[in-house]
Amino acid sequence: MILIFLALITGLSIWISQYPGTFEVTWFGYQIVLPAYSFMMLLIFLVGVIYFLLSLKFRWKIFRIKRCFKSQERQSLKAENLMLEGLAAIASRDVSRAQKIFTKLSNVQTSSPLGLLFSAQMAMLKKDDAQVDIVFQKMLSLPQTQFIGLRGLASQHVARGEFQAAREMVMSILKQNPRSLWALEAAFDLNVRMKAWADARQSLKQLAKYHPIPDIAHKEALVLFELADLSKITNPEQAEQLIAKAYRLDPGVPTIALSYASLLQDQGALRKASKILEKAWKHNQHPELAIAFMNTEDEPLKKFQLMQHLFDLASSSWEAKRLYAQAAMDAELWGMARPHLEQLLEEHPTHKVFQVFASLEEKLGNVKEMRKLLARAAQEALPDPEWVCQACGKRSHQWSTTCNYCFAFDTYEWTILQHKGSALMSDQELILPDSSPLYAMPSKE
Repeated sequence: MILIFLALITGLSIWISQYPGTFEVTWFGYQIVLPAYSFMMLLIFLVGVIYFLLSLKFRWKIFRIKRCFKSQERQSLKAENLMLEGLAAIASRDVSRAQKIFTKLSNVQTSSPLGLLFSAQMAMLKKDDAQVDIVFQKMLSLPQTQFIGLRGLASQHVARGEFQAAREMVMSILKQNPRSLWALEAAFDLNVRMKAWADARQSLKQLAKYHPIPDIAHKEALVLFELADLSKITNPEQAEQLIAKAYRLDPGVPTIALSYASLLQDQGALRKASKILEKAWKHNQHPELAIAFMNTEDEPLKKFQLMQHLFDLASSSWEAKRLYAQAAMDAELWGMARPHLEQLLEEHPTHKVFQVFASLEEKLGNVKEMRKLLARAAQEALPDPEWVCQACGKRSHQWSTTCNYCFAFDTYEWTILQHKGSALMSDQELILPDSSPLYAMPSKE
């Protein structure tokens, strides 16, 4: 710019020298006469001074603006570092430290994505549900936090038992991102919780489409079982098709196999029904499968022979050993029952094992041994196996697709609960996000 300015002055000087003249000005009685060259140089000088002063003023304003921006940037960076420190304090359960940091940030703008996240965490830490909702609502206006806001609001609705509202939030996420694994799993869990089994089946199809999961066939089998149960009265033919498909998807679920076998027995297909029970027994040695398999015969000896066949298929199962011993007892084959009962008394001394063994001693006239066994049972016997929810630890005499207490899906397991609640995680583990497919559902209690 300076070189250009000098070049213009030089050119103008040469031009003026070629056309000499004078400038005359009369002002307030004064007459000023200047050569044209001198007047032009004076004019150029004044223009240069004015330009310099204006340029200096402009640069000063730019400097102040930059300094202001840098100051704001430093404050913003400091606030972000404090927020990160606060989130770390929350993650480590240092509530007092998190509260101190939040107090420091009270006068700082917290409408940034990180600020909203920290505010939400603090509101949740204080159990201020109203404030939590407000922060999550604010998150919806920012593209960076919209997903977190929708997910947070869905969790809030679930905690209050507002499952329909929670499902609407989840569906909003799926409209924006149909592949969201969390949203697909949440949609399935909510449909199950609301017993909307047709919608749950559709959610599973979407889940399988975008995220192949190993146990998807098992889950679909359970959903089909529920749909079949709903169709028994209104559409028996459809119910038969659904229960058959459920069994084909997962032949190892005892209740599904029992339902399908019962259906076949009603149709007179006894041999096929036995095959269904036999196949299910290979997957899961549940007593009801063996009882249903043996009930095709009336005589105790023939029942024992059928049980012997099942025992050969799963000889290492302690339930198979107990049922084998019981069938031998019923057939009065005392010698065949004793070895298995003695082994079970060492490995799985449940109430039923003690009872069967005591009954054997009574049949043989060993009253003293019978009393010893009953006395030991009162002190040493383990509980008999039951359906135990692996999510909440509650026990049930009957299997169902969802827990009767915590409503968790597919959590019942046939097992011995040695200590009440042994299947539960600690409270600290349950607090962590995503410890379950969706989030903790409120229980009846």
